[in-house]
Amino acid sequence: MRRNRTGIYRGACYWALSAFLLVLHPSAQRIEASGTKPAGRAPLRTYGLRHYETTGITTYLVDRGREIPIQFSPRSNEIALRELRALKWNVFLPNANGKRLFVIGSLSPLVQHTPGGPYRAQSEAYQEFTLQQWYLLTPFMEWREMSPGEALPLRLRPYKRRHLQGTDFDEFDGKVRFNLAAHQRPGR
Repeated sequence: MRRNRTGIYRGACYWALSAFLLVLHPSAQRIEASGTKPAGRAPLRTYGLRHYETTGITTYLVDRGREIPIQFSPRSNEIALRELRALKWNVFLPNANGKRLFVIGSLSPLVQHTPGGPYRAQSEAYQEFTLQQWYLLTPFMEWREMSPGEALPLRLRPYKRRHLQGTDFDEFDGKVRFNLAAHQRPGR
C-alpha cells in the first residue's frame, strides 16, 4: 500500500504554520471548519443602557450615539444581572435612557437573530452582552405617582434623588449582602 506523502506533508506544514502564527501573534484565531472565526473575548467596556417598553428586543447599548440591540449572555455576572433586574420600574425606566444607567461588560461581535416564523414575532438582530457590573449616575430620576391607588392611567411626576436605597429594589436572592455603593457614581 502506497502512502500519500503529499497529504502528510501538507498537514505537517499547516500544523507548523498554525503553531508558528499562534506563538508569533497570540491573538491569531483559528478558522473553524465552517469557515467562520470563533467569537473571541471582547474587551470590557462601559456602555449606556437604553430600554424601550415594547414587544421584541427591549434592551439596547448606546455606543457613540449608536443603539445596539442586545440580550444578556448566560455567562454574565449572575449577581450583577439579578441586581439590575431587581431595580424597580420607577427608578429603572426614567434612567435607562443611555445617559444615566451604565453597564460594564463585553459585547460579542457576532450578530444573532431571535427566532421568527409563522405565528411568531418577526426575527430581530441582536448581539450578546456579557454583563460584569452596572452603575447609576447620581443624582438620578425617580417617577412617583401623583395620586397613589387611583385607577389607570398613572399620573407620574419626576423626582430627583441623590442615593439608591434598598427599597429601590424588588426582593432577590442575595439582597441581604447587597452593596448599594457599588452601583452609584457621582454624575455631572
